[in-house]
Amino acid sequence: MHSNFLYPLQLIRNMYSGNGLISALTTNWHPVVAYEATSGWILMQAQKYNLSSCNCATMPGCVEPMSLELNSRSNWTVPGMMIGCLPLESMLESTLECIYDQDCLNIITQTLSNEPIRPLLPTRTRFKPINTTKLTTIASELFIEDWGVEFVYEKYFASCQPKTCSSTSSERFQIMDSMGTIFTIYGGICILLQFIIPIGFKLVYKCFYRRNRQITVMDTS
Repeated sequence: MHSNFLYPLQLIRNMYSGNGLISALTTNWHPVVAYEATSGWILMQAQKYNLSSCNCATMPGCVEPMSLELNSRSNWTVPGMMIGCLPLESMLESTLECIYDQDCLNIITQTLSNEPIRPLLPTRTRFKPINTTKLTTIASELFIEDWGVEFVYEKYFASCQPKTCSSTSSERFQIMDSMGTIFTIYGGICILLQFIIPIGFKLVYKCFYRRNRQITVMDTS
């Protein structure tokens, strides 16, 4: 599931940055009209960020802190929010600290709308610290706050409906287990030889004794 989400996301990021797609919000390229005496042209000029040190023509991942013009005509930097060449890149480089801060939301609602917005509770998220955890980190965790695993073998068995079930377990021998096995085999061989060797000697002795006796009888006759 993790790779099924991240691979398409990375593919989309590579696709629009590699093909130089123009954002509908003109955040990476904006049209410039050039006139001459009898004709004119519409040219596309790349946007620049970070005091013109980052050019969207060469760096599609340029971002800088977002500024919002308040009703008082003054500019206010939105905490954690970034703006740049592409909206998706800007979002992934942003943090969510503003939506956990009531004062920050009040300024935004007073400027953009009159509907109040309630902040989220910082105690109900595991992605901390809130002011430094970027959205790209949260996206890599699939936006999941709590992952619970439940094993219900009865449902698994009913779904698969197998005819037979078997299980195998493979373990790597430890050094102590190997030494114990060797000593056990050695002890068993020693005990076995204690019974086999005397019986073997007796059988060999009887065979030689009978053979020598037969030879002696033949010589006498």
